[in-house]
Amino acid sequence: AGCVELSDGPFEPEPAVIDVAPGAGALDAALEQAVAFRQTDVLRPVEIRLWPGRYPLVATLKLDSRFARGEWAPLVIGAADPANKPHLEAGAVVTGWTKGGFAGRDDVWTADVAGLPLLDPCRSLLFNSRWMTPARWPNRDPARPFTVGYARARMPEGLPRGIGGASVAGYGIWQDELAVLRHDWKAGGRWANPTEGWVRVAYRHNWSDATYRITGVTADGVIKLNAAHTEPESLYYVWDHYCVFNLREELDAPGEWYWDRAAGKIHFIPPNGEDPNDGLTVVDTVDKAIEVSGAGGLRLENLEISGGRTAVSITADDVTVRGCAIHDCGQRASAISVKGHRVTVSDNDLWNVGGNGISVNEVSGETLVTDRMEVKVDNNYIHHCGLSNVGGTGISFRGQGVSVTHNLIHDCSRHGMNWNGRFNEVGWNRIRHVSYGSDDTAAIYGGGWCQGVGVRIHHNHFSDAYGYHCGNDGQYVFNALCSGIYPDEGSAGLTVDHNYVQNCHQGAMHLHNGRWITISNNV
Repeated sequence: AGCVELSDGPFEPEPAVIDVAPGAGALDAALEQAVAFRQTDVLRPVEIRLWPGRYPLVATLKLDSRFARGEWAPLVIGAADPANKPHLEAGAVVTGWTKGGFAGRDDVWTADVAGLPLLDPCRSLLFNSRWMTPARWPNRDPARPFTVGYARARMPEGLPRGIGGASVAGYGIWQDELAVLRHDWKAGGRWANPTEGWVRVAYRHNWSDATYRITGVTADGVIKLNAAHTEPESLYYVWDHYCVFNLREELDAPGEWYWDRAAGKIHFIPPNGEDPNDGLTVVDTVDKAIEVSGAGGLRLENLEISGGRTAVSITADDVTVRGCAIHDCGQRASAISVKGHRVTVSDNDLWNVGGNGISVNEVSGETLVTDRMEVKVDNNYIHHCGLSNVGGTGISFRGQGVSVTHNLIHDCSRHGMNWNGRFNEVGWNRIRHVSYGSDDTAAIYGGGWCQGVGVRIHHNHFSDAYGYHCGNDGQYVFNALCSGIYPDEGSAGLTVDHNYVQNCHQGAMHLHNGRWITISNNV
């Protein structure tokens, strides 16, 4: 009598629950309520439950040290009903669309955005939570997003080969001032105001690309850009591909839009002849949708997130992102970016990403054999990455002590997975149908000088890594310079075992000047 029975597990008090209904500012108010609660009870967990609906993020949702766990009690931001995820959408809503004639067309809708805090350049417009395309030449083909919709650079007349400092493999690094010549017609005179636009150029093997503002177009069609390149590996080659954005004369296809910066207006051709007043249009005002900085002990669970040049940015320890649907984001970056210890990213669906699906970045200064990040990336479904950066990869990670397991990855412009570091694990992943937009690539690529000590790549299934390569004749072909497993130059000390690799052009494995590597029991 009078005895109390204790459980075998740790004591966990019931969380304080804050229920939130959808709407502008609702989540911000709930977070301030959570901070106030923490000031009175540091031991009790706090759970913010978001009910189904839309939660607009006109500015970055910043979760800093104020939201860190009190003692050991975490803060959870999640769905009240996991089967119906609340939708956090980054950007400002555009309203008041009117239809009228524009650029010789009668299907263009126009809205005033002069009062909105647009990022400059404004590169993202979502219609009903799906990316639309800035007015573009050449036009994009949604069925072949990685390969169709690009022009090929060629040598400007009279410019000597090797002007960038070298002539490599017959290509010639031809540009020193970042001048690009449209190869099929003279651009001079076609564009009334070329300085409104920007150019995205892929470089050398389509490893990645860069975006530059147009500063002018010469009479013979040379497009002048706003920067000079100095890194040798990033100098552009003849036949590298490029595309041009945000010029009013190129607004010519459903799903395209054009931002008139001077007039403060957006012109838009909705898909399928829809009325944008009957849908939801959101434009680019947010760099990071959610920024977790110093908020240790935070959990984001069962949320839908769209918009933002990065959807979730984490520079903190002990953070979990689980069960989320993250899409139409990461314009030039990643859907989820991680830099911290004991971070778990699991059970998420990620798709329609401009750059990488998930990026894990090394913690500066951690190079001792005892240093471990203890980051886990597990059981995520990632597809269609690299839609606005040809270097886009499903999962990219660097550092020590990263575990990447049980992920399904497909339809990426470059690799399915890219690694660098030591004491990492890559196991039980399925990667297929990748490397549509670049060559010198693989289903899984990584390593480098003395990278790979303590790394194990095991029990994975890699298939259908294609490669997209340009020959000296300027013709691009599929199935070129792409492998299943590719430890790059100087990789050392890793183990590759019990993998199944099939249908990869260059071979199951391309080992580039590696050493002290164990390869066993692979098919």
